[in-house]
Formats: sequence, C-alpha cells, structure tokens
Amino acid sequence: MESHSQLNIAIPLYVPNVIGYMRLILIVTGHLIKDESPITAMLFYAIFAALDGIDGWVARKLNQCSSFGAWLDVIVDNIGRTLIWSNFKWGVVISNLEWITYVCNHCHGAGWRQHLSNDSFGNAPNYVNRVMAKNFKTPYGILAIGGLHVLPIWMFGWKYNVFETHFSFLPQWITLSGLIILISGRILCAMVELWCIKVHIKCLLMDGNGNIKPK
Repeated sequence: MESHSQLNIAIPLYVPNVIGYMRLILIVTGHLIKDESPITAMLFYAIFAALDGIDGWVARKLNQCSSFGAWLDVIVDNIGRTLIWSNFKWGVVISNLEWITYVCNHCHGAGWRQHLSNDSFGNAPNYVNRVMAKNFKTPYGILAIGGLHVLPIWMFGWKYNVFETHFSFLPQWITLSGLIILISGRILCAMVELWCIKVHIKCLLMDGNGNIKPK
C-alpha cells in the first residue's frame, strides 16, 4: 500500500490548479444565473473558456505541470461544457461523446496524446493527424478546438438572444457565419473523438499477441 507520506499535497495548490477551481466556480455560477442574466452567464462562460488556455501556459511558466493538473483541466473542461450543452435537449449527445472520449484517452494518463502518437497515429486518417499536429496549433486544430470550446457558448448566446440584445451592432451574417464555422469545427472534432474511441475499443479487443479476442 502506498504511504501517505509520498503524497505531494502541494500539487492541488499549484497556481494552474487554482485557476481550474476558479474556472469551475465561474461555470457553475454562470449556469445558476443563466435565466436571470444570460449576458452575465455568457461572459462567465467566455472567461471559463479563455482561462483554459492560460492555465497550461502558467503551468509551463512556473514549472508546475503535473498529472493531477492535466486530469483536473480535462475534468473541469468537461463539466463546464456539459453544463452549457444541458441548455439544449440534444446537448446530452455531445456531452456524452466528450466524456466517453475522455475515458478512452485518459486511461493512458496525462500523456495520452503521446501514447496515441506512438501507437496509432501512423495509421490515423489524414484529418486526425492534421488536427493533432503541433499540439492543435494548426488551422485544422484551431477549427476543431474552436468548435469544441466556443460553439456551445455561441449557441447559448443564440438561444438566449444575447446577440440581438447586447451585440446588435454585429451584422446578422457575422453571427450566422460564426455559427456555421463553429459547427463545422465541432463536426471535425467529433470525427477525431470517434476515431479515438474506435482505437480504444480495438485495444480492448486485442490480446497480448495483437489478435482480436473472441467474445
């Protein structure tokens, strides 16, 4: 049994992890006030999404990267997007897809992307490689991540008429074009998620010799 003395209790208090707790407070608060003040809720959602890019930078800058932090970051992401998608009846389908993908990928630990890269990217479809390349810092990656993080916020604003009441200065074609682009990004992201799930299922069906196990 692992001794409790080996636990590093300082890790949960790392700055990027504290940012994660703040993000969780923001998203829960936004969800609770969404009917009273949709614009405030949307602002909280936007800050929640923006901080997702900051905590990783802070972790690297302060040398506070950890497996716990990588786990917490994805958990907070999924909780947040689940709450936003809950505003739509069919949103449960997308949030469940995200949680299933999380289970499939993070069973490999914080280095799940490296694991996929070593074992599976050689046979991956071209669109998967394009999205994953350079840690998502490619046009395909940016489109997919935009669809993942921004689409639910954009659709929330659309549903609650935030664009009409607070961003009426924007031409309708801009909000509509943004919606179409983000939907296309989310479809691309879903294709990658489904591929990750397929890879994980194939691994579950393999025995030690690389043969598919019988039922």
